[in-house]
Formats: sequence, structure tokens, C-alpha cells
Amino acid sequence: MAEDGTNGDGTVPNGPDRPEPCAGKNGEETTPTNSLLPGPEAWAPVGSQPVEGYPQPGSRWGDFLILEELDAGGQARVFLVSLAKAPGDRQFVLKVPRAPRPSAAASWPNDEIRALLQLEHPNIGKLKHAGEVSGLPYLTMEYVRGLPLGRRREVGPPSPGKILRWMIPLGEAVRYAHGKGVAHRDLKPQNVIITEEDERPILIDFGLSSTTSPYRPEHRGGKSGTYAYMAPEVASHGWKEQDAYRADLFSLGGVLKFLLDGAGPYEPCENYQAAAEAGAVQPARRSLWRPGRCALAAIANRALQADPRKRFAGADGMAKALRRVRNGRRIAVVAVACAAACAAAWPIRSQLRREPPLRAAMEIHLQRAGETGAYHVLGAKHLLQSGLLPLRSGDRIQVHAELSQPMAAYLVAVSSSGQMRLLYPPDPRRAPAVRTVAIPPGRNQWLPLVPPGGTETVLLLARREPLDRPEDLLARLRSYGAPPELDGAGLLVVDEDGIRIIQETYRLIGGEPVTVEKGLLPSLVERMRKDWPVIRAVGFAHVPAPAASSSAAARHDNQP
Repeated sequence: MAEDGTNGDGTVPNGPDRPEPCAGKNGEETTPTNSLLPGPEAWAPVGSQPVEGYPQPGSRWGDFLILEELDAGGQARVFLVSLAKAPGDRQFVLKVPRAPRPSAAASWPNDEIRALLQLEHPNIGKLKHAGEVSGLPYLTMEYVRGLPLGRRREVGPPSPGKILRWMIPLGEAVRYAHGKGVAHRDLKPQNVIITEEDERPILIDFGLSSTTSPYRPEHRGGKSGTYAYMAPEVASHGWKEQDAYRADLFSLGGVLKFLLDGAGPYEPCENYQAAAEAGAVQPARRSLWRPGRCALAAIANRALQADPRKRFAGADGMAKALRRVRNGRRIAVVAVACAAACAAAWPIRSQLRREPPLRAAMEIHLQRAGETGAYHVLGAKHLLQSGLLPLRSGDRIQVHAELSQPMAAYLVAVSSSGQMRLLYPPDPRRAPAVRTVAIPPGRNQWLPLVPPGGTETVLLLARREPLDRPEDLLARLRSYGAPPELDGAGLLVVDEDGIRIIQETYRLIGGEPVTVEKGLLPSLVERMRKDWPVIRAVGFAHVPAPAASSSAAARHDNQP
């Protein structure tokens, strides 16, 4: 548990952990080495010990064939399954309690089932089955192929038009649920999936919801939910003393602010619980030069009022405000189009035909040895946490990469000893166009860090067409010189701004850090930019033993 009383990711202990963002079905079968990133034989779930009677991947459980475990949250475990009688037909998401009839979740999944039975909306995940197997309750939902909204935004800030295409249906879904007497109570970007096929928002995870009706007028109490998106009155007094629907509107405004600014209602802050209890809301940024964005920021800021009485009266009011912005944008687009047609200027036409710029993001998700559920992020857009680096043997990582357009992507692991390993695609001769890559492919699988240690670098290379001879890629990379090497708690990043070492928490462990002014990365960036429009890298130091084993490392740990 983190110092702020959460699970480490902002969720309240009796609420759910973060849903894992990975997606994809990639892997590789090659000979394992002593490199950082082992082969699939070492990819295994961690943090969830098998319980007798629980569904297990690769086995049959009741009427279902368990394909893989997707997530292990605060109150439920989630699996990807298919019907055993038709394994190749359809897939579902199976949710079961973390333990048989745990006291902390005694009313789950009945509360979620009760809520979903009342909801039939194109932007709300659909309940498919519910029942018990060997006394263990379960429910299944439709399997939505796509990315959580939080991961989808990291590819690049969405335009006001795209924000409206997501937020209007999402607002309608919340309005519909409220009309049926259901308060979601855990609205956040991780609980909204953007579908892969048509980029439609789907609201999921009603595990903390409450329902009201003439037969059940009360709400469940407590402070369940996620502090980072929790309304101030809920954080201070719990769910019994306020209108749960207006608290949902606060969270919905937080989702809108996240899409605009990339930050939640209380960010930046060091303790979400303290910020929520104090009502320290940070308003969305407004810009007079961008009227569409300014109008959306005004809607977000009204929904994020610390005083519930100053927010929208209901989800219908917020949905109407979003539709007014959309209709105003349509009028503006028509006017601009007419002006462009009258002008018929060639430079404008040629500019309109240009392809949108390519964007890419790559991160390393880190889970410390002994941790479960919570994880840390190593990436150019995230502030490094004090004491997080260097990584140590026994820690575990996942690699996540996203592209703004489908492209042929290649992931390469490089160690400071000179070893190189192609992590993706699983078949080098076939590199289909993708937008996301996750290594390992399983959502609850991790790559263990093993000795001897050193600097480990993960490269992302992407291009519009796959390689004719992918076997030449590693040979070409080796010809560029020595791989980078870090000595200390720095993070090496290659992004659109070039090669740099993030030093917010840089502390020298011993000796001097080796520069990267020559060798593999500079040559890669200089010589391959034309053939590879997307080049990204994340590198970090990995030590084989606890830092306390040396006096220099002890000084590193004891620094404030």
C-alpha cells in the first residue's frame, strides 16, 4: 500500500486496482540468453497465487474455457474466456471474486449484476452470463477489443472534435444509467474503453456502482473508488452524505479534463487522497486562441466545482452542453470550407492533403519485487519517482508501445554487454500493421530482471512497410557501434526531441556516467531516420544485487 493510503495507483484499498492496459497477442520463441528480456517460457503472471476452485488459464471452469488472466484487482480477478462448447466462436470477460466469498466484497458481484441487468446501452459494457461454479459467484461481460481511454490519449493529444466524439456518447451513457437509478461511482479513464474497430467509447466496471429504486432507496456507503477522480464530498464524508449522481458528474468532468490536459482533477499533486479531501481541484486550462478547446475546458471546470450545487444539475445538462459545442464546431467547419472553396488557393489544398504527423509513445511498466497490483511507469512523459532507479534483480517489467497510425513495428532489446534480441514481431518474416505492442502479451505477465545487470535499452522502430529481410536488422544495428551504458539512477530516452538522459532523480552510484555522444543510438538516429519515421528508446540501469551491498549504494539510498 502506498503512503497516501491507496494501492499505489490511486485506488482506495477496498476499490479495484488499475485495469491493465496491454492489448495484443504477440510473443516470440527464441533461445533464452542472460539478457534482461527472456523468452516466453519465462513470461508468467505474478502477484496472484492460485486458489483451489479458481479458474486457471488453459483449463475448463464450468461452461467456460479459460484463455488467460487479464487482471487482478482489489476485489476481483478477470479472465479472458470462451464457451467450452464453442471455443472458437466468441470471447468474454469473466470476473470472479479474489477469494471465495471474501468479507470485503461480500456483496460483489451481486451489486454489479443488479446494475447491469437494468442497463442496455450501446456505450455500456453488456452483461452476458452470471451464476456460480463450485460456490464461487461469477459474471461475464462482452469482450471489447480496444484500449482504455488513458492509454489511448498517450498516443497524442486528441483534437476537440475527437474529444467530442468520445465524450458525447460517454455523457449519454452516464445520463442513461442515472435515469435507471444506477450511479457508477468509479468513473475514470481506465474504465472507458475506446473500441479498436470504430473508436466508440464503452463504459465498463460497475463493480462499485449503487442502485436506487422504490425497493432499494439507499446507496452503499464508504469511500470506495479512486481518489484521483473522486469528488471532494465523497473523499471527505463517503457516499452516504451526498448526491451520488453529481459525484459521478465530477468524475466525468475529470475525464474531460484528462483528455484536454493529460492530467486529472487534482494533478499535479503528491497525495491524491489529501487533495481530494481538501477539494484542491486544478481547473482545465483555457485558451482564447482555440475556441473549441476553451468551450470544452469551461464544461470540464463547471463539472469539477468542489461545491456539488455549482455543478451541472444532471448528466443531461452536461450532455447538452457538449452537443452545443459540437453543433457550433460544425457551423464553423462549414464556414471555413466555403471560404476555402472560394479562395481555391493551391497552398491550402496541398496542405490539406498532407498526412497527419506520426506520433509514438513507449513506456516501461515496473513492478518491484514483492509488489502486487500497483506499478510504476518509466517514460519520457512521466516524472521519475525518487529512489525508483536503478532497477534491481527480482523486479519485473512490461514494455508498452503505441503508434498514432498502423505501422510495421519492431521491438529490440539491447544490453550493455552487446547482446541484441528481437522481441517483436513473433515471426520476423511477417510484421502486420499495428497500433499497439505489448511485451509480454498477457496482461498479468511480467519480464523478470535477472543478473548480471548493466544498462538495458529497448528500441522501437516502425515504418509503413515491413522489412523484406528482417534478419538484417540486428546485423545493421550491431554495425553502428557500442550500446549505451548508464552508471547511476538516470533514464535514457530517445523521443521526438532527440537523445537525452532524464536527471530529476539522478544519483551516481559509482564512477562516472558514460555519455552516449557516439555509438549505437546516435548512429541509429542519424542514419535510419529516413527509413524509419518512428525511432524511440528507453534505457535504464539494472544492478544485480540490493544497493545496500556497497557503501556507495548505501549513500544513494540514504540521500533525501
